[in-house]
Amino acid sequence: MVDHHATNTRFGTHHLVDAEAPATVVLVEELLRRLGAKMTPEIATALYTGLITDTRSFRHRTTASTHVMAERLLAAGARHDVICRQIGDTVKFGYLKVLARALAAASLEPAAAGGLGAVWTVVPRALRAEHSLTLHEIDDVIDVLRTTAEAEVAFVLKEEDNGGRHVSVRSKGRVDVGRVCAALGGGGHRPMAGFRTSEDASTTVSRLLGLLANVRVGA
Repeated sequence: MVDHHATNTRFGTHHLVDAEAPATVVLVEELLRRLGAKMTPEIATALYTGLITDTRSFRHRTTASTHVMAERLLAAGARHDVICRQIGDTVKFGYLKVLARALAAASLEPAAAGGLGAVWTVVPRALRAEHSLTLHEIDDVIDVLRTTAEAEVAFVLKEEDNGGRHVSVRSKGRVDVGRVCAALGGGGHRPMAGFRTSEDASTTVSRLLGLLANVRVGA
């Protein structure tokens, strides 16, 4: 088990877990270096992809050493432009339709999270199906929603094919949403976490807002 989530429950047989690491691939790259593995362009590409996705393009928890690692991977053959275009700058046209509907249905809760505010929306299964999109293909809805200036916390309820819901939760740093999601059976980091639920959207929103009302707010 190689991970960097503080909420990791150590369910493997061997564990390499560091909650201070900005990305899981930081641990993987260090392990490969200690094993003396040759850094090929293919491996560098995979590691750089993990670095970009876990740090959300260096927006979360990055340090000087994170960028030094990025430099090593680029020198080994990873293509920043190609990777970023494929994972963040290319979407299906149907996604734009779903995004528009999701944003139009968004709700702002100014009093949530101790007055720091929360914004949320729901993406029904029927809306995804209308545009032939998988759950993974709507992951980036949260990244648009979280830019709301009036909200410290953002969350998106994405209905799964089986009727359950995957809830993506983000904060700008003052609220530990990893702790909040852990209380709901999920987990993650302080600024980025999630959980799954079989409850309906209304109940899920109420429970999440209730936990946010009692959350400890940081600087």
